[in-house]
Amino acid sequence: MGGKVLFITFYFPPSGSTGGLRALKFVKYLPSFGWTPIVITVTPEYYNHKDDFQLSEIPKNVKVIRTGLSKKIIMSDFGFRWIVPLIKIGSRIIPKEKPELIFFTGSPFFHFIVGPYFFFKYRIPYIIDFRDPWCINSWFKRRLNKSLKYRFNDFFSQSVEKVSIKNSAAVTSVSQVITNNYKKVYSQDREKFHTITNGFDPEDFCWSSSSVLEHSQELIICHVGTIDHFKNLTNFAKAMKNLIRDYKKTTLRIYFMQVGDVRDDGLDVFKKLGIGDFVINIGYKSHNEALKFLMQSDILLLHNEIDKACPTSKIFEYLYSCKPILDISLQGGIDREILSKFPWKSCIKNEVDDIYIGLKRLIDLTQQLKKEDILRKERKIKYIYKKYSRIFLTKELAELLDSVSKGSKK
Repeated sequence: MGGKVLFITFYFPPSGSTGGLRALKFVKYLPSFGWTPIVITVTPEYYNHKDDFQLSEIPKNVKVIRTGLSKKIIMSDFGFRWIVPLIKIGSRIIPKEKPELIFFTGSPFFHFIVGPYFFFKYRIPYIIDFRDPWCINSWFKRRLNKSLKYRFNDFFSQSVEKVSIKNSAAVTSVSQVITNNYKKVYSQDREKFHTITNGFDPEDFCWSSSSVLEHSQELIICHVGTIDHFKNLTNFAKAMKNLIRDYKKTTLRIYFMQVGDVRDDGLDVFKKLGIGDFVINIGYKSHNEALKFLMQSDILLLHNEIDKACPTSKIFEYLYSCKPILDISLQGGIDREILSKFPWKSCIKNEVDDIYIGLKRLIDLTQQLKKEDILRKERKIKYIYKKYSRIFLTKELAELLDSVSKGSKK
């Protein structure tokens, strides 16, 4: 069917956030399925990190309209401050472009309230996309600070979420766990909810064919993503210290490489344990550059002890790389489920002995694997996980857009 879809996303290139990446890949591939996106986003000054390389992936015929934010008055939340500018620009764009549908993605979330406004004013159906859960999020429920400010925030958040979902044509989220949780809360609207996960873009890997045995004398364990107080690397560092000690008499040298922001002194534990010289802190890099470091590594560290419902954003690119993965995530969580068919992994608890054993197993594995075995298994793995290709996932979104558009015209 196809047509025009107004794509409303706070994060979009040159934003360097993972949220912007999800939006970019949808916009990149939707034209292949008959849909022409028109993007409304914000000016780059509101982004902490910028990735100019991603601008080249936006199709040339896609219009991108950028707005500022309102001044901080009641709340500082970006989504809240975007509501008025979004209504103003949307009221100019919609009559001119006449889109069949509107697609909102968050976080931030408060601008979802513009969906019902546009729906009742222009009778255009809209879809909202939860990259993270909002009011059903565990941190939202656990909030200890019950000041007047936070009570107002909580009340307004719950009201906006409820109204936005009630009047939407469909709701998408990045994991089946989030979808199921929302179905329980909004049981009367359960048929609206759909899951479209994050994924990998094969074109992001077209420049690299590195094997697991990239270097003979050095072994690099790589973590891609932010390290902060939510990721406690103390036990990992202790296990790594034991490994460095045990391999001291061999020619193999083991290093930990961090690609991404480091907050809250997240790497200090390595210095305190006397192994600071075995840490390579690359810092924040663009998405393309981060993947190059990933592909030059031997073992990948996956660390998610925050939420069982939300998979770490890099897990799909970890899978596509076919590098052995050390998984320190919550038992029974979505990360473990996604990794279930991946052969080169160690899924362990965040305990020193378990991490040591898991790393030892993966190190031995990298020494045993032969190139011909790797190439054969890589093809099999990529076939198993092809459902996480950004192209396939955009096809799912296009089919949902077709279904909503067709239903609105009955």
